[in-house]
Amino acid sequence: MIVISPNARGRNRKGNMRLSSCLDGLPRELWFLHAATLISRAGTMAVAFLTVYLSSLGIGEGRAGLAVSVYALGGLIAAPVAGYFCDRLNPLIIMKASLFLQGLILLLFPIAEDFESLLCVTLVWALAGEAFRPASLAFIGGLSDEKQRRLSFALNRTAANIGMAVGPALGGILIHTRPAYVFVVNSAASVAAGAFLTVSLWGKRFEDMAFAGGRQGGRQDEEPGVLGVRSLLAFLLALTPAFVVFYQYRSAMPQYFIDRGILEPYFFGLLLSINTLLVVAFQAPLFVCLQKWPDKLGMSLGAFLVGAGFGCFAFATTFRGAAACVVVWTFGQMALLTSSDLYVSKIAGGNRGRYMGLYHMALNLAAFVGPGLGSAVLRHSAPTLWGAAFVWGCLSAILLLHFTKRS
Repeated sequence: MIVISPNARGRNRKGNMRLSSCLDGLPRELWFLHAATLISRAGTMAVAFLTVYLSSLGIGEGRAGLAVSVYALGGLIAAPVAGYFCDRLNPLIIMKASLFLQGLILLLFPIAEDFESLLCVTLVWALAGEAFRPASLAFIGGLSDEKQRRLSFALNRTAANIGMAVGPALGGILIHTRPAYVFVVNSAASVAAGAFLTVSLWGKRFEDMAFAGGRQGGRQDEEPGVLGVRSLLAFLLALTPAFVVFYQYRSAMPQYFIDRGILEPYFFGLLLSINTLLVVAFQAPLFVCLQKWPDKLGMSLGAFLVGAGFGCFAFATTFRGAAACVVVWTFGQMALLTSSDLYVSKIAGGNRGRYMGLYHMALNLAAFVGPGLGSAVLRHSAPTLWGAAFVWGCLSAILLLHFTKRS
């Protein structure tokens, strides 16, 4: 029999009231953004099935992998460029342009006739599509105050994860029936999200908001350029090792569990579903737990949990053991992403677009380097890979405490 004390009930009600009051206080424009993110991500499937589509055209694995690298390169370029134009124009313009352009470019895939053309389309697609993420974070930072910002970042990631739970599942059906339809449906979702954002914010003007010069409604709560670019780059350097570890879920993790026969593909798919469901269920409640923590502690804890979760794969020989590891690094992922989003937004001042662009460039760099590096180490020794993952997570946790304290 489980007994809940009156004090526990009081703390729970207090936490729920805090969350409810924060939700009620969010600007309506941010709810529109979260809805647009959900619509867009619910149709996001082309990236996940790009190599499968190219293979269906008779393109070999090596060249299909090159296309993925080209997409990652486009993301590296797009993030800082989009951030720069967010500050020059405003993030809403960049978000709408990204969604509409991505929708048009995706329709070029079914009509591209050779591999070189496909590579060009992939690069342009990445440049357009990856501009949305830093712009959306800059938009959130400009429309929310410091108390609302962490929750809004958490809600945006929750919306993205709900959508991503739908998109790849639908894509898995389409890729085996009409492969080209993967790009058509993804295009339709992107255009629908752009149209929703346009209609819902029709007539809204944000030139006087915090997107330019750190002002929001005449209030100047942050000085522009609070943190110099060199210090920001040092912070991003400290952040990168944890994300290099995190992106092992794209390469080394499936290779380790599936190719070595530790888990059946079905059970490995369940591991990724556990990650998605945990983010959907706990991202916003985690906001309540972390809102009184300094950002550096949230980021440091997140980096440590990411390293510990992947490091424990060295001892995971069953589905239950692997699932426990996934739970650990998923909570690390949520704490790290939400706290780092908030930290960069805080220290950016009037340069939110540029800082978010550099921040996403660091994440894309980790996504570009991490999978290949992890696969190379795995071919040498699995214990070495997972041991290194733990060490890199701890390294990132220590460096984040150091650099954010100095800042």
